[in-house]
Amino acid sequence: MSTNTRFTIYIILLILSLFSGLLRYKQIDKASRVIVFLLAVTLISETTSIYIGWKYRNNMPVFHIFSPIELFIVSIYFNRSIEYFKKFNIGIYVGVVGILLSILNTIFIQQIKTLNSYFLLYEGFCIIFMALYSYRTMFEDLEMNVVRNPHFWFSSIFLFISGVTYSNWALYSFIGKRMVELIPSISTLITLVSAIAYTSIGLVFLLLPQKAQK
Repeated sequence: MSTNTRFTIYIILLILSLFSGLLRYKQIDKASRVIVFLLAVTLISETTSIYIGWKYRNNMPVFHIFSPIELFIVSIYFNRSIEYFKKFNIGIYVGVVGILLSILNTIFIQQIKTLNSYFLLYEGFCIIFMALYSYRTMFEDLEMNVVRNPHFWFSSIFLFISGVTYSNWALYSFIGKRMVELIPSISTLITLVSAIAYTSIGLVFLLLPQKAQK
């Protein structure tokens, strides 16, 4: 399967997931609505990345711009879905710190035309931590039907995609220019994992009963 075909399928799956979220938008709670916004931003990011890569042969600036935005949006999601985070606005702090660190990384360490792999590792670490903490809060509630809770599945999806991409960006940072032939395989794996993750989000929107919170 060619690279263009893979990306086309990926974008179609992302659009379908976004559409499923919009379809259920009035029925889902405020935290889940953040996921819909994340899907929209991701769609913009991915299409921009493809266009910039095609026109300028270097789409690394897209990662520098959208990665901190992505972390901020995910942090807002966890800030709304975890009561302890909501009480102290922990998710907002994580997102703001992420933006600041991304700016510092771009200015002083990994400049705009190179991959910001250090920040991507930091982003993955933060998302994994927040997802695992959300598990703790859900499993502590003995009356909750965890399997029927959409936030359990959202956290699981974030844990899945962040765990795999975390490992891959770490590998990317390690191999650098020493094993350039592995880089396309890493990119393909990340695209596949992302496609699975965003398709799963769409299925959560469609299959699980959700009630909007006011």
